[in-house]
Amino acid sequence: MLKTNFKIAFRNLLKKREFTLINVFGLMVGLTTSLLIFLWINDEVNYDGFHQDSELIHIVMTNNQHNNGEISTGWNQNGQIKNVLDSDYPEVEKALRVDERVHQLTVGNISIKETGIMADEEFFQVFNYPIIKGKLEEESLATGGDIFLTESMAMRLFKRVDVIGEIVKIDNSRDAIVRAIVTDPPKNSRFEFGFAISMEHWVKENDWIMKWGNAGIGTYVKLAPNADQNVVNNKISDLIKKNNGGDGVSLFLKPFDDIYLKGDYENGVQSGGRIEYVRLLGIIGVFIVFIACINFINLSVADAFKRVKEVGVRKVTGASRLVLVKQFLTESGLIVLIAFLLSIVSVEVLIGPFNDLTGKAITLNWLDGNLLLILASLAVFTMLVSGIYPALVLSGFKVVKALKGKIDVKGTSGTGRTFRKGLVVFQFAIAGFLIFATWVVNDQVDFILNGKANIDKEGVVKLYNHGDLLKRYDSFKAELLKSPSITSATLVGGNPLNIGSATGNFEWEGKDPLVDKTSFRLLFSEVDFVKTMNLEVVAGRDFSSEIETDNLGVLVNEATVRGMNVENPIGMPVQFWGVDTKIIGVIKDFHIASVYEEIQPLIIVNYADNSDYVTIKIAPGQEKAALKKLEDTYADFMPGFVFEYEFLDAEHEQMYQSELLIQQLATIFGLIAIAISCLGLFGLTSINAQRSVKEIGIRKVLGASIQSILVNFTMKSLLLPLLAMIIMAPFAYYLMGQWLNGFVYHVNFSALQILVVMAMSLVIAWLTVVFISYRAARTNPINSLRNE
Repeated sequence: MLKTNFKIAFRNLLKKREFTLINVFGLMVGLTTSLLIFLWINDEVNYDGFHQDSELIHIVMTNNQHNNGEISTGWNQNGQIKNVLDSDYPEVEKALRVDERVHQLTVGNISIKETGIMADEEFFQVFNYPIIKGKLEEESLATGGDIFLTESMAMRLFKRVDVIGEIVKIDNSRDAIVRAIVTDPPKNSRFEFGFAISMEHWVKENDWIMKWGNAGIGTYVKLAPNADQNVVNNKISDLIKKNNGGDGVSLFLKPFDDIYLKGDYENGVQSGGRIEYVRLLGIIGVFIVFIACINFINLSVADAFKRVKEVGVRKVTGASRLVLVKQFLTESGLIVLIAFLLSIVSVEVLIGPFNDLTGKAITLNWLDGNLLLILASLAVFTMLVSGIYPALVLSGFKVVKALKGKIDVKGTSGTGRTFRKGLVVFQFAIAGFLIFATWVVNDQVDFILNGKANIDKEGVVKLYNHGDLLKRYDSFKAELLKSPSITSATLVGGNPLNIGSATGNFEWEGKDPLVDKTSFRLLFSEVDFVKTMNLEVVAGRDFSSEIETDNLGVLVNEATVRGMNVENPIGMPVQFWGVDTKIIGVIKDFHIASVYEEIQPLIIVNYADNSDYVTIKIAPGQEKAALKKLEDTYADFMPGFVFEYEFLDAEHEQMYQSELLIQQLATIFGLIAIAISCLGLFGLTSINAQRSVKEIGIRKVLGASIQSILVNFTMKSLLLPLLAMIIMAPFAYYLMGQWLNGFVYHVNFSALQILVVMAMSLVIAWLTVVFISYRAARTNPINSLRNE
């Protein structure tokens, strides 16, 4: 029986090639798109999931309460915290510090600048990056003389991986012995590095990090298996107070698995993060499956009215309704099966370009248990949802009227008709929502990338300050400024787009240590920083090389003035790290970190010795000449060092690469969902055209023009899309408003945008309806009225 059903189903599908092709294509596109979305989501939620005992690993976070009561949250810590956690808290099995830095590695005549990690010896004991050569010893990375290389870095430097005991020169200044070769970090890893060196060497050169009140490096812990995170949080919350006094700073542990997806905080409370994008795309993925199923239902019911005589004949020859249901379910199942197999093939073909687009390394193992469960669930769900209703409609035709070709059957009125209309309303409401959501997502990403940051990134180049460049900086800068293509240059002690270092050791007259709890972001620079970054001085003045007392002088941002709770800070004596100085000027607030964070108080100290970078401002339209001058000058002053630079605007885009990706994905998948929705409207319009074929024939016989028929038909057909838009509007307004509230800074949308989306959706619906209606209106009335 089953074999017979398949033969009949296959023959029927071949006879209706256009119907089969549209249905298979619609389902295939929907399933392929949804599978790709779910694969991406699976990779996102398993980010960093390859670490053993990852549920025991946490990052140490800080809540800083400011004078105005607001709380800022960050992960940069003081260097002493690791030691205190190790010694005083038995629940902590291991604690370690980690930071990322760019260094030049040299072997023979090969020099490579690469991002690596500085870490304590516990790093490879806590995080799982398998060692393929050498071995992990208790004291590995305990001193500045050790280096671990990734497999790819070893190949780049030595052309081989068997290099244990070989010497690598770091920044042309010190040697390190290769102790181990580790596998390359996977793409879904928080730490992306080409090498690992000891944290201790950097700490010795930057002892400020060990003074309580300062912060600048990440600290992680692995808890004992029986430790309770909440208990540990209660114990460590006042760790800084015990060691440095004050009530404004508290520590807590954040699960390592939550860092990637749930990294945003608002006033001390976790408020969103990348998880917002994951949820949004998950909703789009589910909607696309529903839209594809609704399309199938509507198109199948549209086809049903062409098969009324077939059903009548089969019923006359003795076929029961159950037999017909099985037959039509077999046809639906065959279409779903074909579409599903084609979607799997499509995913195999598209996974490479999809990985390139998303920056992922998703691999397909169709025998994986989880993937098989997802595939089976999706296939069964699609088959049942798509097949049952059309089968019931087809099998419910009345014999006599079916043999006459009349369409007054169960499913064309009452509950059945309402159900089909409800499907189209639901489908078109989703389409309208996706249009609006795509618009809002694009606006928000554009705001993040191009919103007013009060800092000029255009034409600013960043060079790493290696070797003896600092000692020769004045001559280096003077040589650069000889070229008209370079307008300014300055030293800076951190990334101006992401200032992580912080201090509480900032004193002023009238400060009450028990009340003033503000923690200040800290940046070392020199004269011309304000000029190079095109910052706005709103009070006082900039640093000046002609005023000797400006050395160690301080610029502050507006958030600092608010944190100090003073009206006019210009000339105010302050003390920084025990050094007496004064505030010279106030600069307009600019984003000193992610735009997901509120702008924090910032102090800029005129002190060049703690500088990591040289930033250079290029004259407009002089990029090529400026880069040539930079390269030649760098080669003269820094022989033996690789010339590498980075544009700040490119780095800014890289910081928000995820947002750019989400913008692309939301747009692509949103457009796919909208296109599939139009097929659904195509199906309903086809049904209406079939049901109205005699009405159209009578109107034409009575002299109605094609134009008048079109107007009458389209007006009725547009009622459902209009109802869908009315239902969609409040939900879209609320849901996207809630989504935007997950961001500290975000765009606002208006009711006008909703109205525009409604108009766009109705235009799309109108075009679809007109196409079908015009075809129906041109039908010869003789064909539709010959049985009357």
